[in-house]
Amino acid sequence: MTLIELIDAAKRGKGSLGAVAEGLSIHQSAMSEWKKGKRQPSANQIAYLAECAGLPVLQTVAEIEAQLDDRYASIWREALGKLTAAGVTAAVVATSSLSPTPANAETSVVERGMYIMSTIRSEKTPNLLCVASG
Repeated sequence: MTLIELIDAAKRGKGSLGAVAEGLSIHQSAMSEWKKGKRQPSANQIAYLAECAGLPVLQTVAEIEAQLDDRYASIWREALGKLTAAGVTAAVVATSSLSPTPANAETSVVERGMYIMSTIRSEKTPNLLCVASG
């Protein structure tokens, strides 16, 4: 799947491009710039698009990120392979640091400075796994 296809799928999932933009707290023109290759979405934004489209978040983020920057494609594929092998369904957040950890979260270090934070699953919020390089 390409970024353009992902944006279109998210639009179908939310009903309109405006609804997707609103959920991302951005203007629709930002997504037009993504489609034209003028700008790139963050991993968080890609994760939101995947969720709107009803796609597996981790796989979608890794696939799109690998397409957007060849320099880090192998890192995304390796991380996806390891998490998939572990049977983990996750949302990926690629930031330079994690936001404050919730009291009920567990954090663990994996290889190459990657951190995993998972929260306890509840009926209102799904289990969320964040992966960030530190």
